[in-house]
Amino acid sequence: LLYKLCTITSHILSYSLLLILSSYSSVALVLLWLLMTTFTHLLHTNFCSSKGLELIYQAVMGVILTFTFFNVKGQDTKVLMTIYYIFNFLINVTAPVLLALLKPEQQTLLLVVGCLIGGGSVLGLGSLILYYLYLHPREKSCEADEVDGMGKETKSMRRMRIFLQP
Repeated sequence: LLYKLCTITSHILSYSLLLILSSYSSVALVLLWLLMTTFTHLLHTNFCSSKGLELIYQAVMGVILTFTFFNVKGQDTKVLMTIYYIFNFLINVTAPVLLALLKPEQQTLLLVVGCLIGGGSVLGLGSLILYYLYLHPREKSCEADEVDGMGKETKSMRRMRIFLQP
């Protein structure tokens, strides 16, 4: 919880700073959403039963990935998560730097928000690293869960399948 709360908050503050700088930053956010949606599309997700619903799912995942990392396909994410958070870090660093360069008269805002962005990023990513070092289960489980089951359809799986049918 601490990891998500801190990383999402610092990322939203970064986006807010970029929007303070210029309304054209909203175009960059739309481009970022398109990039994340395209990334989800390239993963060849198969969450929905129809192509139209799958495209909507990918667009929604694009919005989520614009703000925080989400395991879209349910597979190993070590490399993808590392790339994502490097990209996230670059955005979080760029926003205060641009504010300092382009609007030097707002030094108080820069100091407060810059510290919140930096602190949130460090605390969030530190929590993530501590979780994966000490709390994340390392052994592979052969036990089926409700989502991918071993051929036995549970009541909630049936409900989800009916919900996703066009």
